[in-house]
Amino acid sequence: MSVREKELFPRLFTPELTFLNFVCKNSTDFFEKITDILLEKGYVKESFRQAIQERERCYPTGLRTAPYHVAIPHTDPETIRKPFIAVIRPQTALQFYEMGTNEETVEARLLFLLGLNRSEAQVPLLQIMMEMFADQQMMERLLQETSEQRLLNVLHQYVVGRSLS
Repeated sequence: MSVREKELFPRLFTPELTFLNFVCKNSTDFFEKITDILLEKGYVKESFRQAIQERERCYPTGLRTAPYHVAIPHTDPETIRKPFIAVIRPQTALQFYEMGTNEETVEARLLFLLGLNRSEAQVPLLQIMMEMFADQQMMERLLQETSEQRLLNVLHQYVVGRSLS
């Protein structure tokens, strides 16, 4: 992992894009609401709205992880103005199709919306995130935190610890 990536990854997580108890009816509603927020804050281009939903339809991002399922929606770098990772804990689990299928669904309790403007940065970041998803204790902490800032602190510690090793 490059020095630039080690410095960049923790900065991708910000309080303004961390949401606990995010209210939405389903994944389509989620994508509409989160796109509005990202557009308002200047993180994405208008083309992101259609691209993220189309990408999710063609290449689902739901993951069966223990103890809770997650989703890691992402799309093409051309739709991103400035890089980010939005961390969303929906008020109720959202149904996403499982990665690698268009048949099985997962009830995602935690969403990591990846907005990277360099596709090569996705691989090391996804490796760290997959390690985190496999860590049951870490996942429990992420779902039990009661403040956005504490949740971010937990994420920062985890990502920095992994990226510096």
